Amino acid sequence: DWGTHYADRIFGAPYLTLLDPDQALDEARWAVEQEARVVVMRAGPVMAPTGGRSPGDAAYDPMWATLAEADVLVAYHSGEAGYGRYVVDWGESAEFEAFRRTPLYGILTADRAISDTIAALICHGVFDRHPRIRVATIESGSEWVHPLIRKLAKAWSMTPGGFSADPVEALRRHVWVAPYYEDDIGHLAQAIGADHVLFGSDWPHAEGLAEPKAFVDDLHGFSDAEVRAIMHDNAAALARPPA
Repeated sequence: DWGTHYADRIFGAPYLTLLDPDQALDEARWAVEQEARVVVMRAGPVMAPTGGRSPGDAAYDPMWATLAEADVLVAYHSGEAGYGRYVVDWGESAEFEAFRRTPLYGILTADRAISDTIAALICHGVFDRHPRIRVATIESGSEWVHPLIRKLAKAWSMTPGGFSADPVEALRRHVWVAPYYEDDIGHLAQAIGADHVLFGSDWPHAEGLAEPKAFVDDLHGFSDAEVRAIMHDNAAALARPPA
């Protein structure tokens, strides 16, 4: 009903599936034609009938190129990423049911999909081939960021030939993160910079606060300029093409 941008304040985000690379390209072109500022994708590997595939597979380069040329933001929102199949080996049910999952299911799957997805985008060269691509991670928290940075740094030191540039810097340059209010936001900012931290609200879901603006009360140790950036300016800038 809102379209892709209403009053330059509400941005409807088309949801792209990568199941078929050609159709993904068609959908990306449609989104660009509709002047979309952001598209949403599902975290996790692409599970096609022929088997799994990374979003960094060269088959998706035309789609990434289309989004990059139009400076469309790519947002990964948490959801069913197919990781339930991994918990079966631990005696758990693969079925995902909100508010009824077991503690082990949550521990094993909580942020694996988004961490693995960002790792795949970096390791499979999406940001190298499409340097204008910007990615935001939404409703996925931020506890995965530091562990992934450590893993990327270790991979860079052990297999430098597998990267064209420092993978940690690629994360810091291309990825924006919306932490949960209970996360250590200062710790996150130390890792990626306050200019890459986003305020997000999912109320009335558990990931949001009943008074969304109360998120600002958790921004201890930030300057006034950084608080404004996290609460507004960073997201506003992402909704506009970069200069």
